[in-house]
Amino acid sequence: MTRKLALTCLVLGAVLAGRLLAPRLTAARPAAGKALRVPLRPLLAVVAAGYLAALGYGAAQPAVPAMNEPLATWLAGHGYTHGLAGYWQAGSTTLDAGARVSLSSVGHGRGGRVVPGHWETSTLLYDPSRQYADFVVVKDSGTYSTRWLRAAAERTFGPPQQTYVVGPYTIMTWPANLLAQLGKPRT
Repeated sequence: MTRKLALTCLVLGAVLAGRLLAPRLTAARPAAGKALRVPLRPLLAVVAAGYLAALGYGAAQPAVPAMNEPLATWLAGHGYTHGLAGYWQAGSTTLDAGARVSLSSVGHGRGGRVVPGHWETSTLLYDPSRQYADFVVVKDSGTYSTRWLRAAAERTFGPPQQTYVVGPYTIMTWPANLLAQLGKPRT
């Protein structure tokens, strides 16, 4: 992903530079028989060399796995296909898993209970007749921590049958469809 982003920035930067500098370069056309002297050419050569060096440096770096790829791999490898998580973990883990695992986002509800997420989500993801969610992912530390979700999940679904720790994540599992016990989404 980083290499694609660097290449995209390089291309868009070149297009922007061309659009901004082309009128100046074409306006400075020499009269018949006179040599064109544009001081921008050395500057453009230095900028182009800088872009080329940055592109080469970015291409030489080792690929970095997606942030939630280890979690997605663990869930898929242990047969967990649909569960619940905080907003940031839900979308990115589903994407990192290549849809082998699907996490639906949840939020805080009344009484500290878990309710369906309300940002960028479909109500179909929370329909117990269509989906079967039997685990909750809690991020215990770091950016986008969802420590609140551990207590809220136990308050909503009862004590988990099994708990696993995978890096900064705790996976809590139940032998039932958790979607049937979710509260109403907040408005």
